[in-house]
Amino acid sequence: MNKTTKLGFENIGELATQSAYCTGVGSTDDWRKMFGSIKIPFTESKYVFSCDVVIKAGYDFADIDYDVERKEKVVTVHMPEAKILSSELKLDSFKVYHQQESIFNNIKVEENLEELKKLKKQTEEDAKANGLLENARTNAETLIKSFLAQSYNQDEYKYVFKDK
Repeated sequence: MNKTTKLGFENIGELATQSAYCTGVGSTDDWRKMFGSIKIPFTESKYVFSCDVVIKAGYDFADIDYDVERKEKVVTVHMPEAKILSSELKLDSFKVYHQQESIFNNIKVEENLEELKKLKKQTEEDAKANGLLENARTNAETLIKSFLAQSYNQDEYKYVFKDK
């Protein structure tokens, strides 16, 4: 039986402007050891697995400001650095490719969860290294410009985006 023991809601003002879909591969490998470092034969337990991760990047709306110079017809938007807003493991995609359990050494649930956290962190780093935050910035500029253009015509006003 499963039961929800805590439920809470909070207001957010996030602008997610880019997402990355990654498949990470991880492994859990554990041995019984003698004297802290010598691996005991026949005590190895090992899992090799993969899981999809969806990573969203963007901004907190409260951190985005803009100024309008009506005489010069310039809209200046001040933006912080893009950041990862969420990172979600898609558990329905979880696959085990290799599973080896030693009767002398079972891998604990906590160890598997720790490996999933590492996999998630690695996919976040890989997504950042492949342009996730830069793409989030580019798309945010397009979206914000379109939003502000309802009040400040793009044909009349020049839009400038600056880092905070």
